[in-house]
Amino acid sequence: LGPMLIASSRAYITGIWFEGQEHFAETLDPRHKEDPGRPILKDAKRWLDLYFARKHPLGFPPYKIAWRNDATGQIHDKICFVSYGGARSYQWVADVVNTTQSKVRVTADQVKEVCDRNPLSLIIPDHRLVESDGSLYHYQAGLMRKMALLQLEGGWEEHFYLPPLEEKA
Repeated sequence: LGPMLIASSRAYITGIWFEGQEHFAETLDPRHKEDPGRPILKDAKRWLDLYFARKHPLGFPPYKIAWRNDATGQIHDKICFVSYGGARSYQWVADVVNTTQSKVRVTADQVKEVCDRNPLSLIIPDHRLVESDGSLYHYQAGLMRKMALLQLEGGWEEHFYLPPLEEKA
């Protein structure tokens, strides 16, 4: 699926992107320094290696998103409920957020907007979200990667489809 960039502070993973995806490294501190020996980066790489080997890794090194607000946090948290090998709709995430005791109320379109800026590809698994009709909609790393990730996890369903070229967002 191509090379990935992992970013971290000393204590948290702060970004994981596929090279060339939309918003690539957008949240990366411009003063960052490469340090592949950092333990948290080694832990993240081990997790990714297990993931791509279909070993279904549990847990992930601690991560943090600096710009999370209540709505974004609720959406990210609910996306993480979609298990490996599963898929849900953007509307499902909105419904789950809206039925919690949170004061936050969101729409499926707001869920899509949050997914479009997700700096933690695979960790907050927005590739597992599809339109209610099975269309793959948009994925910041590309629809072919989204399809490949769903297939890798065993989450591809017969009624899923790629939208016609002119409908791709």
